[in-house]
Amino acid sequence: MNADTAQIYDNPTDDDVMDANVRDARAFFDVGNYIDALDACEGMLARRPGCAEALLLLGLISFELDEHQRALALLAQAHDKAPDVREYADALACVNAQLGDSTEALYYAKLATTLSPHPLGDALLPEIYSNFFQSFRNARPHLFRNRAQRQLDKGDAANALVSCEKQLELTPNDRDTWRLLALTALEVGNIERVLDSSEFLGADSLLASDYEVLARALAKVGHFDEAEQAHLNAIEGAPDNPAFSQSRIRTIAARHGNSGGHLERENNAWVAQYVHRSEPPQKRLPSAVNRDRPLRIAYVGGELHAGPLADTLTPILVLHDARRVHAYCYTANARYDMASENMAQHCVRWTDIHGVDPVTAAEIIRGDGIDIAVDLSGHGPDSQLQMFAQRPAPVCVSWLGAALPAGAGFDYLLANETLVPLDEVAGNTAQTIYRFPATHIAHRPLDAPETIMPLPARRQPHITIGVVAPLAQLGESCIRHWSEILASVANARIVIANVERLDGAAVTRLYEMAAAAGIRDRIDVADLEEIDPSGYGFFDHFDILLDPQPNSRFLETCRALWMGVPVLAIAGAGYLGREAAAALRAAGRPEWVFDTNQARAAAIADLVADLDHLAKLRTALRGEVATTALYDVAGFTRALEQAYYAM
Repeated sequence: MNADTAQIYDNPTDDDVMDANVRDARAFFDVGNYIDALDACEGMLARRPGCAEALLLLGLISFELDEHQRALALLAQAHDKAPDVREYADALACVNAQLGDSTEALYYAKLATTLSPHPLGDALLPEIYSNFFQSFRNARPHLFRNRAQRQLDKGDAANALVSCEKQLELTPNDRDTWRLLALTALEVGNIERVLDSSEFLGADSLLASDYEVLARALAKVGHFDEAEQAHLNAIEGAPDNPAFSQSRIRTIAARHGNSGGHLERENNAWVAQYVHRSEPPQKRLPSAVNRDRPLRIAYVGGELHAGPLADTLTPILVLHDARRVHAYCYTANARYDMASENMAQHCVRWTDIHGVDPVTAAEIIRGDGIDIAVDLSGHGPDSQLQMFAQRPAPVCVSWLGAALPAGAGFDYLLANETLVPLDEVAGNTAQTIYRFPATHIAHRPLDAPETIMPLPARRQPHITIGVVAPLAQLGESCIRHWSEILASVANARIVIANVERLDGAAVTRLYEMAAAAGIRDRIDVADLEEIDPSGYGFFDHFDILLDPQPNSRFLETCRALWMGVPVLAIAGAGYLGREAAAALRAAGRPEWVFDTNQARAAAIADLVADLDHLAKLRTALRGEVATTALYDVAGFTRALEQAYYAM
């Protein structure tokens, strides 16, 4: 029967009309036209409220649309309306079988054998929902959990969390789903759900991986003491897993930055425990490099997908001079998106080393005849430090990444004099610090809006001072700095951008610290990222940006300057504390870098005392910094190539 043609009777009775409606709805259902099938069912319910046939078909449509709980509820209603009809019990048996609920499936299957068929028979129930044994063979008890894992692998944590929640509606005691839910909730900043998962799993039965997720969640909301204990529990449960110790190093960096030697000690301890070289590192002499071909550069990292790293690396891949450099990319993460595809199109070879052991991964890179291997991850997720210890190339370089490593077999660290001054020894990070004359990274403001918004202070009665950083990294030292600044600028408010969109625990912690310092009424936290996912829009709301300590913010400094917002920073300690200072000096604004917060507070007071000057600065700043080294990606790429040849 054609799905678009209703059956016609000469003198139809009400039952005849209902039968025709059922056949129409089935025809629409059979060809996957669920919209018209739904309309037909709604028409039946309007004509005959509680119509069991309509409820049955609505339940099957809901099941096809993965609304499993609704499907079971509708099918149960249909069965309750006509408990003596076989087809309704058959449908419940088959749907429960496909969802893996064998107890319910067997109950309804046995019940169906005692019931009478519906007058319409096969015209009512599709065959796939009447073949009980076939349904058992097609069982998909973990459909949503499997989907969530695929979504998470693709970087779609928000929908992965929804899929986990749907799975728990069907299998509320499935521990593997709770574990996956914790991981997805962590990715989207829903720390409460991470804690719910840990509570369900129970302290006595948490795996090392469960403690790892819990530690990361606690660190995100600034509960560092509890996070430290969870990290130690994870390491104790899996002492041979280097990633758990690296996660702890990232937490230490978030808490302390480079201060107190914490990172250096932990880096060295990590290297001593986890770095095992298959042979002594050997650096090829410059004379041995084949000068008759371009240098082969390997870029190795775990975040070669959409994000800040791709924004940094992609223009360099595009601008590399093919006569001098051939780029190879090695990704250590399963995620592959449009940003990955774009990078892959601008390199000689794209190789997935996700899940490959360090020795084999090093052999793969050696097999490509790489001259220089560049690490982009450090101790970050999907770190390849163990692989670099195997000497995958004659020269190994540490450039980007979280909590830059110490003593892991690198020959060079790429930096500049601000990040690593000439009179400072950078631990054991590398044998040689290669210092660029201007900047160690150039920023490309690809997604920035063309229009600079007017100064916010012109349209509101106060000065808005912005802070952009993960909330956990804003500790008591930041609160002290803010108190001094607010005391110097009477009509100022501080707005912290909740860039990770964390839930209440992180925000509450920050407000409690502000209340203890007496500045709670002048502090706000806002999910400003919702305004513009590109990362630039929230700067429209700030008159001035503060760079936080102990971890400064390079990317946010670049974006703020491009949007006309002055950034006032503390010089900072160590590599992690000096990134904003490095950006400001590369942008020709060294006068915005201060040795003390008192000096910074005085400078802010001077700036906001003349709103006309501040408004003019907002409109002129982009044009001024656009010609500096900080935004000269082509010039930086040439400098990077020169560095490779110098090595």
